[in-house]
Amino acid sequence: MGLNKKIRIAFIKFGGLAAAGTERWLQYMAANLPKDEFEVDYYYCNSFPYFKIKGSETNRDRFNYMREKGVNLIQFTVKKINSDCYPARWEETDFWDVFDSRKYDFVQTGKAGAREYPYFEINLPVGLIIVQILFIVFILQTGKGVAGLMLVGELIEVA
Repeated sequence: MGLNKKIRIAFIKFGGLAAAGTERWLQYMAANLPKDEFEVDYYYCNSFPYFKIKGSETNRDRFNYMREKGVNLIQFTVKKINSDCYPARWEETDFWDVFDSRKYDFVQTGKAGAREYPYFEINLPVGLIIVQILFIVFILQTGKGVAGLMLVGELIEVA
């Protein structure tokens, strides 16, 4: 990279402005990268229509946090998820209209390890690196004194 060129990074997460663990971790990363070194775009959609789990919806406080931190938020829509295929695919989405992989040096996401759409469909121009952080949580015991273990690993794809 040139001395004055900022690193361009796209964070992409289905339900990316939820108040859940993986989403908050990605938000924190995107919001706290040095602005003089990185240009950050954060792509998100609302997952609540598909995952009716408390905390999975777009959270107004998380939205405001990201705005206050100067992160460029780019919302996309997914109207349907085709779970009849593996991995499930987004259908009736405008993601491919708003995202252009040629604009970025890195694509960052967080997931649970399984192959996930749209990352395997992203056109990898020469030099684009996709960093997929794996979040796997194991509950060791339930009830009083619940213990948990989070394993964090990474999978990197390079064009």
